[in-house]
Amino acid sequence: MKKIILTSDHAGIELRKALKKHVESKGYNTIDLGPNKIGVSVSYADKGIELAKRVSQNDNEIGIAICGTGLGISCAVNRVKNIRGTRMTTKEDAYFARKHNDANVAVFGARQISIKKAKKIIDEFLLTKFEGGRHIKRIKQLDK
Repeated sequence: MKKIILTSDHAGIELRKALKKHVESKGYNTIDLGPNKIGVSVSYADKGIELAKRVSQNDNEIGIAICGTGLGISCAVNRVKNIRGTRMTTKEDAYFARKHNDANVAVFGARQISIKKAKKIIDEFLLTKFEGGRHIKRIKQLDK
């Protein structure tokens, strides 16, 4: 079972904590990179790159990254080689992100999704396996 690394900026603290509790209830081990202080501005760029560097070094880890919209932290995680972070708003997004893109970071916009919906999406993300085959060539192109 993969270990899940979580991070967020200041806007994503509540959602991050809820998702951490949710995935732990499913038996996953987690590492929470914070932040934990509410009301203190935190850079999505710093937190996203910190998470991405960690996940890129260990095939047994996947990430959950959260900022206000999911856009900024998505840009940040995808700056790191071998990271395929995908902003998700539906279960279908999660399914295809894993099945076709072998996404290793799930990205959420805390101001744009409910905790209940995010839990359903992360469940789909964690249960879906990479299909391989014709998709491997494209993934290798991204990793160049």
